[in-house]
Amino acid sequence: MRCISVYIVRARTYGLMVDYRRIDLETKLVQLHTPEAKEREIRKYTKSESQQLRLRRTKIKLSDFRTVKVIGKGAFGEVRNFKLSICAGEY
Repeated sequence: MRCISVYIVRARTYGLMVDYRRIDLETKLVQLHTPEAKEREIRKYTKSESQQLRLRRTKIKLSDFRTVKVIGKGAFGEVRNFKLSICAGEY
């Protein structure tokens, strides 16, 4: 349960940071007078947002989990209890 709450807090924080960066861009655009400078700032903002999204899209791999115990075995496979290595939650 702790991992889910950490995920929610991170998602909310990320949303706030996106808003802060967007507001910062808007204030910079108001201060700039030439269209070329505005276009440059928009490109820089787009590139930084793209990098932020790329960093957020980390995939969870099987090596990120540790098997705690096998709960049961059936015809289609095993049911296992896992522990995520990066936090204390069990799945």
